[in-house]
Amino acid sequence: MSEFHPAAGPGEEGAPTNNLAIASLFLGIIWLFGIGSVLAIVLGYMGMKEIRASDGHQGGWAIALAGVIVGIIGLASLAILIAFLLSSAHDTPQLPGPNP
Repeated sequence: MSEFHPAAGPGEEGAPTNNLAIASLFLGIIWLFGIGSVLAIVLGYMGMKEIRASDGHQGGWAIALAGVIVGIIGLASLAILIAFLLSSAHDTPQLPGPNP
């Protein structure tokens, strides 16, 4: 006899969510100055591979994909931050005021 799961419709069993998918999204969100983004991408791909290999016994494909996407966005934001810091490191700020 099948149990009713709130996430699944009547007569359907909900597959448990893959733990790597959850970890991927979590690490992508917390970012950790790029380290979390790299781990989010790696764990997201690993989670998607496990979900595909489970033949429907695990869920969370969308969560793993979201983790990969958030990880890529995090790496892009890190690249923008580094580029901004490098471009502004060589400029001397000009303060308004009387000239000597």
